[in-house]
Amino acid sequence: MTDKASIPYLVYAPRLTGNSAGLRVLIRITQLLSEAGLDASLIIPKHRTAGTKLLQRFHGLKVADLGHLLTLDKAERNPIVVYPESIAGNPLNSANIARLVLNIPGMFGGDQRYGAHEMVFGYEDALTRMVDGLGTLKIEVVDRALFIPPPPGTPRTKTCFYAGKYRKLGGTTTGLPEGCIEILHEGPQAQSPKEIAALLQQSLALYTFEPTLLTTEAGLCGCPNVFVPNEHFIGSFGHHPYGEERTQAVLNDPGIFDATAQEFAQRLDAANAQMRAQLAFFIETTQTRARERQQKNHLNFIVPKPSGRIKLREIFWFLLELKRTCPERFTYVALRQLKKLRRRKNSLQYEYT
Repeated sequence: MTDKASIPYLVYAPRLTGNSAGLRVLIRITQLLSEAGLDASLIIPKHRTAGTKLLQRFHGLKVADLGHLLTLDKAERNPIVVYPESIAGNPLNSANIARLVLNIPGMFGGDQRYGAHEMVFGYEDALTRMVDGLGTLKIEVVDRALFIPPPPGTPRTKTCFYAGKYRKLGGTTTGLPEGCIEILHEGPQAQSPKEIAALLQQSLALYTFEPTLLTTEAGLCGCPNVFVPNEHFIGSFGHHPYGEERTQAVLNDPGIFDATAQEFAQRLDAANAQMRAQLAFFIETTQTRARERQQKNHLNFIVPKPSGRIKLREIFWFLLELKRTCPERFTYVALRQLKKLRRRKNSLQYEYT
């Protein structure tokens, strides 16, 4: 479906976070929708010019600014907003909500259950079943030019582990080999993708405490995965997206590294083949349901943070940007948005920073 009458998409990225796999998935979805001939933009709440330029420079994305949102609103082209599961409710007040569940609902923010009108898709089949979704949309974002087996003869003398979300839940890492190196995606000690690839190519095993894209990246480097059972990720979605647990006996097999790289390459090829069909189903389903619904909502242009706070400078920025991009509708839109905030004054807090 590539005609001009198609309903546009806004893909809602909660924040710019280093090498976040979730952010990469949202960026890639925006790209794929655009490549399919659809009007698709990434939207970052309260983004700044620097952030927008960063995304455009590295990903060539169309990033929705206030002018684009006003154009959609004025034309009453109610967009389909794609929210990740970590976003609670419907901050943009969209009439058409597509929810992509990347992790266990409610575990890292967001709602545990979704409204009957939401079009819910899981990133994994297990997640789709968990939320009774319409289908699975698994978008592969691994850099296959970077995550490759090492040159022959490269010694594997290290081990590494990842526990990003597990730590946020208060978990402690135990049962790891001595000298095991932690892979970090955030903070001043976070490694670059190139550094992570080099580490995986020199590692005997990657130990993980949660489902993570790193299992795929490690596998492509020939590094086997060992899942460490724990109280947070077991019995629900607590398994590797790509495979069975690797025991120490398996790791002692000298041919395991080449076999792992071959196995994961084959799995990724199969997943990429399925992705196109899944994306086509996602587009057809969301477009059809949005047309059938025919509900018209005015978008919110001033969006509170998850805490419910709004910085006053965000309101001033909105008014200045509105005056610049749409002077003929300045009074009408400004009053409408500010009246919404006034009605919610009891639940909102304002900051002067």
